[in-house]
Amino acid sequence: MLSLDKKGTHLKYFSQKQDVILIKNLLVSVQHRWEKVVSKSAERTRALDYGYKEAKEFHDAWDFMMGWLDDGMIRLDEMSKEVKNDPEKIKQQIMRHKEFQKELGEKQPMYDSTMKTGKGLIGKAPKTDEPTIKNMMTELKNKWNNLCNLSVERQRKLEEALLFSGQFKDALKALMDWLANMEKALDDKQPVHGDLDTVIGLVEQHKNFEEELNSRTEQVEQLKQTAEELLRTAENEDAIQN
Repeated sequence: MLSLDKKGTHLKYFSQKQDVILIKNLLVSVQHRWEKVVSKSAERTRALDYGYKEAKEFHDAWDFMMGWLDDGMIRLDEMSKEVKNDPEKIKQQIMRHKEFQKELGEKQPMYDSTMKTGKGLIGKAPKTDEPTIKNMMTELKNKWNNLCNLSVERQRKLEEALLFSGQFKDALKALMDWLANMEKALDDKQPVHGDLDTVIGLVEQHKNFEEELNSRTEQVEQLKQTAEELLRTAENEDAIQN
């Protein structure tokens, strides 16, 4: 651009008067368009940098979550093979499983953030990229829900095993602990509003809670039945002693 400007200036001094005006206008026009292109190029660079950053964050988070969920599935499968009839061992397994559930719960914000970023990318990416991003999100969602459901089922089986091993008090305590946690989750002070993605996430979490609640129905009935049997046995023993 600097070379062109020098040549234009040179021509102005060696051209006719009417040509000087034309050359001058052409130089102004070129300068203006040059600055416009440079500005747009800088904007494009910033947009591409941001787009790359956002896409990389989504891919890295997705890759990490998929790896963690695969590992979690393996760990859960290994723990599921360890169910014993010994009450003390069952208690130890319940404690280990609670630690696993804590880890799973700590990954919820990252899962939500990854899904939200993916949805945002769908609205910005070329149409040809949409199926790829949607498939990645679907795969992540399915793995997440599957692991959550298996974790709930594992907890339920451990508590049932504890009950069947004759540890009524411990089984009852485990259920009471679960109810206390659920009461906190259902607190009226918990947010139910937000942007569309946040509310959709809250609705899905509540659906999972309702499924877990339904799966506990049989366990509650078994506890009630065991309690009634224990009370009848105690009453019979009292009657015999009297």
